[in-house]
Amino acid sequence: MGRAAIFLLVNTIFSLTYWSARNNGQDQALNKIWILIWLASVPASMGVAAILVLNNEFKSILKETKNGMVSSVTSYALAKTLLVIPIILIFALVALLIPGFILQSWEMEVFLWIAVYWSVLLYYYECAAEFLSVVFESPIMGILVFMMIWFGAFLFSGLLISLQDMNWPFKLFYYIFPFTYYIPGIVYKTFIITPWESCTTGSASSICVDSTDGIDIIKASKLIFPLLASEDRVIREILIVISMAIVFKILWAIALIVKTHKASKFSHSNTTQQQQQYYAGRKQLEPTFSSTIEEQDKYYSGMYPDGPLVDC
Repeated sequence: MGRAAIFLLVNTIFSLTYWSARNNGQDQALNKIWILIWLASVPASMGVAAILVLNNEFKSILKETKNGMVSSVTSYALAKTLLVIPIILIFALVALLIPGFILQSWEMEVFLWIAVYWSVLLYYYECAAEFLSVVFESPIMGILVFMMIWFGAFLFSGLLISLQDMNWPFKLFYYIFPFTYYIPGIVYKTFIITPWESCTTGSASSICVDSTDGIDIIKASKLIFPLLASEDRVIREILIVISMAIVFKILWAIALIVKTHKASKFSHSNTTQQQQQYYAGRKQLEPTFSSTIEEQDKYYSGMYPDGPLVDC
């Protein structure tokens, strides 16, 4: 549970850094968006640590397969798939309850939605880490590719640069990375339930509308972050991120089966070759009719070191 402790520590630091964002004034609307992003994106980036562990775990499975101790990896893959889900839910509880709902005063009414959304995002990166830990023999390569995926999710999410300003083929990345779907949904669920304070004209706030409705705050924020959505698309976006995670999970399973199958074939071929060498060597040592009595005694004494089976 080392990662859970790190999630709690890091998210608490971010929550204290954005302490003013716990207020419901419209001048804190943008800070609320950023703290929602940080409390999910930073824990997701820590999948780099999982790659090292998962790579060593896969190498152990590969070694056991070569030694003939593992005949099928189906049970291993199934157990790993089922066990990781409750662990991620525990991560969500630890990473969000104190930093988000206590320190940042998020509304408890949306706890389930935010926890599920957060867990789905983390599951995506966990599946990506599993795949990269198997497909690359060196964990360093897996870590580098993982960080490219994580940073690419920021760059092409529409948060830093709008979709209209992207050119093909870079627009494709907008649709295949999870932050494109995570950020609008998590902001929508949080903002519509927040009891906002009204803002009067002439305020220095970058977000200022004469309304306390969260939808109006989101519409004003879209002028700065165009990827935000003022309509409820949460279920659809959750299903999209889950589908992305399943793609990585399928690729992981394929890579796992292919690599262990090769190791199993190598093990069988190596065993057969050793058996052939053994029997060839034994045949050369077998006594012939031309062998001397001393050679025959030496051969049979090697077969029966404790003496003859029956006393003559």
